[in-house]
Amino acid sequence: MIEIKLNRIISQDDDIGKEAIQIYETAFPIEEKRPIEKHIMLMRENPLFRFYAAMKDKEVIGMMVLWKLDGFTYIDYLAVSQDYRNKGYGKLIIKQLQQCCHSLIVLEVEMPDNDLARRRIRFYTQLGFNLLDFPYFMPKYNNPKEPFQMRLMSFPNIIDDNMCEYVIRQIHSNAYKLFVNHTKYCTFAPNLIKKFTVVR
Repeated sequence: MIEIKLNRIISQDDDIGKEAIQIYETAFPIEEKRPIEKHIMLMRENPLFRFYAAMKDKEVIGMMVLWKLDGFTYIDYLAVSQDYRNKGYGKLIIKQLQQCCHSLIVLEVEMPDNDLARRRIRFYTQLGFNLLDFPYFMPKYNNPKEPFQMRLMSFPNIIDDNMCEYVIRQIHSNAYKLFVNHTKYCTFAPNLIKKFTVVR
């Protein structure tokens, strides 16, 4: 049986950290990618932020970024090294997280508008995640005022609308540094909607 371990990265200076960061840099488009300098700063300064290298024996096969937020864990990024894609390692990484994480787990997926997006949703559904029927918008890092619509998934339970609103607030204020309630980002009651401020 293949064993996957998640090694927390606290510095970009060691070889494991460098390999995990390289996987991150090549796996995501610029509009979805937080600048690596911000990751390095968060590693040092924010105890809620976790950057992991996924290890098979002594080899880095992937990376994962998590936020340990109040009441749930948010998967910010997950990527597998080019050499290990389409071989089941993504599932093994998620299963390892599920085994060691005793809280609700939440992640974002693209809208099911094309075959690739539907396959990704199926991938997480097969691992026990639930697709939530609640509108959600993700800011673009290169243009936070032009977000794009996504969907949230949760494990192991489906969460209600009140919890969805709470989860979105936590994700936006921590991972995206947004003090929200803007109609493009949230769907709270109109009397709660206020102009958001981006914190740099």
